[in-house]
Amino acid sequence: MINAFKVILYLLISVLLLSCNKYINHSAADNSQRDISTGVKGQVFISPVSHINQSGITGKVPYEAFLKFLDPDKKIIKRIQTNEEGKFEIALDAGHYTIIPEPINNTGYYPTAEKKDITLVPGKIMFVEIDFDSGIR
Repeated sequence: MINAFKVILYLLISVLLLSCNKYINHSAADNSQRDISTGVKGQVFISPVSHINQSGITGKVPYEAFLKFLDPDKKIIKRIQTNEEGKFEIALDAGHYTIIPEPINNTGYYPTAEKKDITLVPGKIMFVEIDFDSGIR
């Protein structure tokens, strides 16, 4: 009886793990293999990260953030979140957009970033770098 219970439990756990693994791999494949012909790829950074300036150190590190994409009428088209390395990719139609960066943990003051106006051309991917000011002085 105990051996049958162990076998059933083992099979149930195996099925659950395989299901989870299939879902995770499917999600990752959708994000990494998605080809876009028109849109924006980029990375978000934050600086400075220290009060001390050291020679050869940029003081700039990747930063996870929210990005709002507005059309020329200032209507929000999409809102996305970058990954932990600050990288993002979004398919958009050709045209003019404004990117509004927002920190994940908005404290009201810092970090801050300037909005960025972009123009997308059909069939082209634009690379955009967005820089947040950490407020460290």
